[in-house]
Amino acid sequence: MVLGWFEDYKAAHMTPRLGLVSRSVSKWKKPPVGFVKLNVDASYDHTSCRAGLGGVFRHHNRAFLHGFRHIIITANSARHAELLALVLGVQLAIDHSLTPLIVETDCLDLVSALSSSSLDFSDLGFLLADLRILLHEAQGARVV
Repeated sequence: MVLGWFEDYKAAHMTPRLGLVSRSVSKWKKPPVGFVKLNVDASYDHTSCRAGLGGVFRHHNRAFLHGFRHIIITANSARHAELLALVLGVQLAIDHSLTPLIVETDCLDLVSALSSSSLDFSDLGFLLADLRILLHEAQGARVV
């Protein structure tokens, strides 16, 4: 009977090795001294087209400076939501003098699109153009 309980315990508390996708979680990387780092993220629900945006501003010593969260009632895609989070975050950085700025997002498509013209003629092109202008205004901020 004890062996049966042990097997039940193992089944409930051990992670199965097959069929799992391992996702590595990277640690927060601090910006250079004198810079502010903005981490942004967004979530998107394709059934309701609602999106949640958020961001956190921190100094190189991890001190919290400012944060934001916002709900978008209608977004077109997850990429659209991520781009809105970037635009809102950089605009807040300018408004609150949180510069020089380094912005981190997990949307590699947008990071690539900023340095190319891959999305310039898409439905997100106007927002990308706005973001490029804001990044320049934020003392040459960069997105990673």
